[in-house]
Amino acid sequence: MKRAISTILILFILTGCWDSRDIEELGFVLGIAFDPVKEEERHEDHIEEELGEAIGDSEAHERFFRKTYQIAVPQDSQSGEDIQSHFNLTSIGLTNFKVARNLATRSSRALNSEHLKVLIINEELVRNGMLEHLADFYLRDHEMRRRVLVLISKGEAKANFDVKVPLEKMPALYIREVLENYEKTLQMPKYVEMGDVTSFIINQYSYIIPRIVSGKTDIKVAGAAVFDGQENKMVGWLGEAETEGYNWVVGDAENGVLEVNYEDKGVFVYESFSAKTSLDFERRGEQNVFTIDVKTEGSFAEKWIEGIDVADIETNIKLQQAVEEKIKAEINQIVEKMQNEYSLDIFRFGMKINRKDPKYWEEIKDRWDGEDGLFKDAIVHTNVSVKVRNYMTEEKLK
Repeated sequence: MKRAISTILILFILTGCWDSRDIEELGFVLGIAFDPVKEEERHEDHIEEELGEAIGDSEAHERFFRKTYQIAVPQDSQSGEDIQSHFNLTSIGLTNFKVARNLATRSSRALNSEHLKVLIINEELVRNGMLEHLADFYLRDHEMRRRVLVLISKGEAKANFDVKVPLEKMPALYIREVLENYEKTLQMPKYVEMGDVTSFIINQYSYIIPRIVSGKTDIKVAGAAVFDGQENKMVGWLGEAETEGYNWVVGDAENGVLEVNYEDKGVFVYESFSAKTSLDFERRGEQNVFTIDVKTEGSFAEKWIEGIDVADIETNIKLQQAVEEKIKAEINQIVEKMQNEYSLDIFRFGMKINRKDPKYWEEIKDRWDGEDGLFKDAIVHTNVSVKVRNYMTEEKLK
């Protein structure tokens, strides 16, 4: 009996990876771009042949999208041949699942999304409320990773995969690496993962997603798309200066760099090497009052000012005050924009209320965002404290 059991176990072990596939049979998807179907495309013959219908006459024609896959070509390190590193495939459809299956008619390799790095979505699609539907497939697919990074494209999303980027062979990998630089610049918000998007949608939080723009020779990630959490639609953009203010509010400004004007005499650069943001909330009668406290330490990294002595204590105090005023102005600008223009709490002020007074939050959470919401009329105070630990020095040439 023991011998029989041992034999059966050995047979199971010897089967190895019974469902494994040869790497030469797979196409590894590194990036996916979503674009709307252009007006002039809707009656073209090749689209009708692919879909079996002329989508220009379909009631759901606005829901069709173009989906572009950037697919890596596995390289044989011993072959010595200069093989193309990747290729792009584009298909049109109404659902992700059908588009993926349609590509089987045009690709010799089975597509595998386990190594997917980035999803780029054209702003036109998310302004029409399609983000939740586009994301649904990737939340259900067993191959998908929730850590896939999401971006919103100003202009054609596919164009980001066509740029010949420096240093990297594959644009999708290049974009992923650029997103990792958020800690080095204030103009870029922290990257957003697919898992984050899921949480935003479920909890109806208003939120932002990084913006990507393609040029002829490069790709830039800066600024952000603003989403209404209740409608789950994109409503506008944050510019680079506004994104700086956002990062100060939410505490993502630790390694920021600021160009600061000093008494109309010139500009100097402040580099932050530590920053801490705290948020306080209190109810004053019917009024919701928030206080943002920012404390940052850094250095004067560059000086374009003539005729000042940076070693002078009084001058340094004035320079610190100039930095404080700059940070406060950026914070006030983005808070006022979100209150007056969009009426959306992208900063999670509501979560602070929930932690401090959950009963009160339950009463008001459904009327927090929106034109008639309470966030719009909340009072927000800002305090900024700057400490300079390293000073610019001057040496005279002899």
